[in-house]
Amino acid sequence: IYGTDLVDFLLLPRLLDKVQAEAPGVTIVMHNTSGRLPVQALEQGDCDIAIAGFFRDLPEHFYRQSLMVTPYRVVHDKALIPAGKPLDVQTYASKPHVVSTLTGNLNSDVDTALAEAGLTRRVVAGASGFMVLPRLVTGREVFLTCLKPIADYATATCQHLSSREPPVSLPDVNIEQVWHPRTHEDGLRKWIREQIKIILSEV
Repeated sequence: IYGTDLVDFLLLPRLLDKVQAEAPGVTIVMHNTSGRLPVQALEQGDCDIAIAGFFRDLPEHFYRQSLMVTPYRVVHDKALIPAGKPLDVQTYASKPHVVSTLTGNLNSDVDTALAEAGLTRRVVAGASGFMVLPRLVTGREVFLTCLKPIADYATATCQHLSSREPPVSLPDVNIEQVWHPRTHEDGLRKWIREQIKIILSEV
């Protein structure tokens, strides 16, 4: 299964339990997509399923299924903005930001939305994954705009962090699984895809 560290975090614990209970001979191996659809790996059979929210321009013969749709949230240290004070777009743009950059690109939907408002932001760090980002926010005057599951995890595990809606309009992210027609009717892989759908639809 090709995915991201967020997919590993949300999926693997429950999927492992399910597999060990009902298909104990199966071994699950997770690979990182590195920010791209692994077309060649899917075509050659090295990848059974690819999961992410950033796949574009899929080959027409590939199958795809939506697993979950999640909004963005802004995570910040509570000391940065007093409780009850709204986050305006000028403050949001003026403070440093940390981002995920699976491909090395620092631009995202946030920059597009800010540009429409005539604003820009300064990105001071880009991480190669998602789950480390809340640690970069803690105790620092920076913003993290991330998917809601990351924000929920961050605020649940660190009492110094707060989460709120972004002050700009951002599209929800559709996380989906993609597979090759070769495996479409394969009983085991079909069962795995069904379990993935169940687990991530409950996040």
